[in-house]
Amino acid sequence: MAVAKYLQPVKGWYETPAAKQTPFLNVFIHDLSVGKLMPATKNWPELQASLARMIERVILGNADPKAARDQAAEEFTRATKS
Repeated sequence: MAVAKYLQPVKGWYETPAAKQTPFLNVFIHDLSVGKLMPATKNWPELQASLARMIERVILGNADPKAARDQAAEEFTRATKS
């Protein structure tokens, strides 16, 4: 940690003396417990928008889930090609 300046992905590392000396480690550990990974894509806004519309079509518009999924995929593909 002291040399690399990043947290070690090793089981039990949080209990080591080095970890206990790391400022704000408790904040980092909490964030890991509640955080959610986002899809790894440079087109995140387009993906998020097409997924939101898909969910609305199914939940609010009673659309067929498979048809809504296919439509969302087409929207995303169209948006990322422009």
